[in-house]
Amino acid sequence: MAFLLLWALGCGGGGSTGNGGNGGGGGGGQPACGGSKAGVKGPSAVAVNETTNKIYVVNSGNGSVLVIDGANNTTDLIDDQNATGTNNLAVDAASNTIYVTNGTSNNVTVIDGSNDCITDSGVGQGPVAAAVNATTSEVYVANSVSNDVSVLGPKPTTVKDANAFGPVAIVVDPHTNRIYTANFSESGHGVTVIDGSNNTVFDSISLNIKGQLAAVHPTAIGLNQTTNKIYVADQASNTITVIDGASDDFTNIQDPSAVAPVALAVNATTNKVYVANSYSVTVVDGTNLATTNIPDLNQFPKAVAVNPETNKIYVADGPGVLVINGSDNTTSRVTNSKGTGTNAVAINTTTNMIYVTNGTSNNVTVIDGSTDTVSATIP
Repeated sequence: MAFLLLWALGCGGGGSTGNGGNGGGGGGGQPACGGSKAGVKGPSAVAVNETTNKIYVVNSGNGSVLVIDGANNTTDLIDDQNATGTNNLAVDAASNTIYVTNGTSNNVTVIDGSNDCITDSGVGQGPVAAAVNATTSEVYVANSVSNDVSVLGPKPTTVKDANAFGPVAIVVDPHTNRIYTANFSESGHGVTVIDGSNNTVFDSISLNIKGQLAAVHPTAIGLNQTTNKIYVADQASNTITVIDGASDDFTNIQDPSAVAPVALAVNATTNKVYVANSYSVTVVDGTNLATTNIPDLNQFPKAVAVNPETNKIYVADGPGVLVINGSDNTTSRVTNSKGTGTNAVAINTTTNMIYVTNGTSNNVTVIDGSTDTVSATIP
């Protein structure tokens, strides 16, 4: 049985909190509903709630979360004093809840999007990623150290694949109620498939099959719900694994010009997959698995996001953002003199605004997707 503990931190400014839960630390005097003065430091992940037009930015440098109101770019700052090693997040738009993984304190900060109040949920060791199934109201957290997945929701539990080690990325298919993790360690199977109906391991897929390209260090995973295909990028072997969700059969493909893929995004409308590599972006045609390489010379792409409404792809690559026109693969660049060290990107497809975290300059670049120009720098 899983161990799940929620600390109610209240909705007032200040007040003390207790210790507890799977390594969650304690601390007092915490502004439990925003209003923190911790500042923005080391922003490294970003996600959007399109329903509320709110943007959430993880600050790995101090464990806080920056909340941006997309309507007017005003901000709030949430500081969970029980959280250390803050690294990633996921948004449940249906319930207006945000889940932030804290890799050192081994817990998840749960933010109520209506008032920025927080609770903490203990999980396994080394949580690094989360994904939401809004249909079942369950949240799946990949724990890279304890080698398991924590399930938060009506019936909290832990799922462990005995053949998998080091889950580092996770994605949910709400249509099939399957959950897929990319497992980084080469000593185990590369992908775990969880059956969401009973939260047990449905399949454990070894990506090292004789006669196929080897995949030894999966680092990113994405899903095309329309075709029921799962895509896994492998940083060490430079391969992209394509898994058929109906059978779990797979094919490993390779872009000969790609080195060290680290992130990917799927455009289900065009059936194209965009993989960020060192110095380039690989485009995979989902219909025939043909690849096209788009150079990003002297740059190091770290994150990629797709706007299916405009068929544009935005790649955070350090100095700025590479913009790809999905219709013909032509490119342009967006740079912000106030923003350096771009490392994460998220899109509000409703407003066509793009939010890019700048880990070096400690701020966020807002790009207007209609003109692909900088609209604001926050703060």
